Amino acid sequence: LREGDMMASEEIEKKEPVFSFPYNPYDIQTEFMTNLYKTISEKQVGIFESPTGTGKSLSIICGALQWIIDHESILEDPISSSSTTSTTSTTTSENTTETVKSS
Repeated sequence: LREGDMMASEEIEKKEPVFSFPYNPYDIQTEFMTNLYKTISEKQVGIFESPTGTGKSLSIICGALQWIIDHESILEDPISSSSTTSTTSTTTSENTTETVKSS
């Protein structure tokens, strides 16, 4: 991350995430999403467990998507999103080379 991105990331981390959940989440779901969000933010590996029927799948989806939404601005690389030209060369069975340029 560049210096400006690091500052933006630190500002995001100071705020408590607000999760988009399709209904009012139970405390266990909010805790699950918050712990998942923090684990992703700290670039750690997490092992999460919760009893059957507590909404683990939805909690994972909502927690991870909220992290992506909150960090979208620092995940986008301005260099890769600009228009660039790439060249691809392939060798055919006749041992000739084809060059394809794309923008």
